[in-house]
Amino acid sequence: MSEVRSRPRESFESLMRRFKKSVERSGILAEYKKHEAYEKPSVKLKRKQAAARKRDMKRLKKLERFQDIKGKRINFKFNKDKTEKIYLSPKKPKQFNRNNNQNRYSNPNRDTRENKS
Repeated sequence: MSEVRSRPRESFESLMRRFKKSVERSGILAEYKKHEAYEKPSVKLKRKQAAARKRDMKRLKKLERFQDIKGKRINFKFNKDKTEKIYLSPKKPKQFNRNNNQNRYSNPNRDTRENKS
């Protein structure tokens, strides 16, 4: 529960403003809105998956920005005493092996040429 104590000579408006901010920070209204109506498990799962996709895209963009900066500008590191630069050779990113003939969803233990009788 949020609690705000009035300061000496504080107006009611500023007291209300501080109370609203404390309620917002504590997450009481967000929790109330979440439980305001029933959310089906399928809808909840879709919402969580969308949030995960959004997080992953954000992380990927951040990684790409970092790699761009690292590849273009920062191609050295300092030694332990921070007196001289040690230049680094650019590293090639790992390539995904697309020559794998197996379907990633198929069962490798299942023989498809078996005669079913």
